[in-house]
Amino acid sequence: MTLARDTYAASQMKPNNAALRKAAKAGLAAFIFVAGSAQMALAVPVTVEVNWPNWSSDNRVIIRDPSGTTLATICDPTNCYNSAVDSNYSNTFNYDFPAGTNYSIQMDDAWGDAWNGTNPYVRIFSDGVLVLNDDGPPNTTETLNFDVASAPTAPPVIPVLNCPVGQAHIMDWANESWTQGALTHAPFDVDGTSISVSLTDTNNWFINNPVSGGATPQISTTLTGGVTPAEANLLVVANPSNQTNITTFTLSLGDPNVGVERFQTSLFDVDFGASQFEDYITVNGSLGGTAVTPTLTAGLSNVVTGNIARGTGASNPDSSNGNLTINFDAPVDTVTISYRAGPLSPADPGSLGIGLHDLKFCRSPKLEASKTVSVYDPSATGTVYALPGNDVIYTISVDNIGTGDADTDSMELIDRLPPEIEIWNGDIDDGGPETDPVSFSQTGGGGLTFNYATDVRFGTGPTKPADFDSCTTVAPDSSYRPDLTFICFNPKGAMAAGDPDPSFSVNFRARIK
Repeated sequence: MTLARDTYAASQMKPNNAALRKAAKAGLAAFIFVAGSAQMALAVPVTVEVNWPNWSSDNRVIIRDPSGTTLATICDPTNCYNSAVDSNYSNTFNYDFPAGTNYSIQMDDAWGDAWNGTNPYVRIFSDGVLVLNDDGPPNTTETLNFDVASAPTAPPVIPVLNCPVGQAHIMDWANESWTQGALTHAPFDVDGTSISVSLTDTNNWFINNPVSGGATPQISTTLTGGVTPAEANLLVVANPSNQTNITTFTLSLGDPNVGVERFQTSLFDVDFGASQFEDYITVNGSLGGTAVTPTLTAGLSNVVTGNIARGTGASNPDSSNGNLTINFDAPVDTVTISYRAGPLSPADPGSLGIGLHDLKFCRSPKLEASKTVSVYDPSATGTVYALPGNDVIYTISVDNIGTGDADTDSMELIDRLPPEIEIWNGDIDDGGPETDPVSFSQTGGGGLTFNYATDVRFGTGPTKPADFDSCTTVAPDSSYRPDLTFICFNPKGAMAAGDPDPSFSVNFRARIK
């Protein structure tokens, strides 16, 4: 976001010496332009930036259309391609070229030692989108190709945050408070889930919001992301002194090591201002310290590469073009969003600004399992011991100590049977209330169903089955089965969350060899 281009007051802009130099020399360039080419149909605005810090008199670029016709020749007008003077030259040129592929740019160095100085470059933007960025020829000359086309106009497809029924929650900034200029806030309670938001400002680069006034961060509707009516977001406006000044949003989601099941948020106004700034965003996530990969969806004024997004074109404060959507489709308890002026910004960038929109999440289940063994003593004599020839009862219990339901039918347990036992494949209690080899119970409104015929299977090999579907159905035959090496369970339904924690147990019987 640029304060000069958007609704911010120009007086709030940080002076940019490089930009002023370019503006002062805008009429001094030595270039040749083929006027007839500009009259062809489907003209697209094309911007060319050159920056030659030293020995600009060595340098030249020639731009040609797909047929090879020269459209523009750019050099330092005071010493054009003559290796006469160690001077610097930077400028920006605006053209209208017909849409097409395989335009070319020839980059020359008369001395043959490549372009000199720190950060020499030529950059080409087609309808505001960066299509070429290069530091010049490796020695005497180099030719590269680029395409000219209008920026895409179809809106991006925003991923849907799919939550189990009743598990979708939103932290809406309109319902929250934030002390202007504060870098953190006490944890927000969002429907029972703790959410913390904090920022870093190591270089003291945050400034006031010129539209609504007051220090940032602040809750604001200055940026709307194209949402109508405008919705509140956490706005940051910053005035970095270089490209290394970084601020980081840290979002702590739910309990440590549990987090939330899925997460989504958006940033407003991630864009690019030629000769002023390049918004540059890096997103990371983790669960218990283990990395979780985000999915970023670009707007029309930015592009995404992996977990990095950068502005490529202009976006107004009330436009959705600069929106960047962040999704985590796996459990996550920490999200960091780092924000700085990107490498296409001037060395002394202009002011930046983005808005953090609502935080949307699915509550997360957290399942804990335990296994116990007891002597099978149906008459409760107290005189039966765990000795060879006697039976024991194994109990596997699962508790959902998280805040969200588990996915439907997702409960799969596969337990290795010790070689010292042989499982009983008959009525677990010999004519008692149970009739199958496995009994099932649940407490706390677990929401599961259990059918022995469909929800219990076995493994017979030395290797653990990959999943429940890889296990085998075995009909009860009222015998001890040493050939069964694994027992598999898949109770149906979605195991619910709640207080007290819902729990279920499965029991089976075996004989000690």
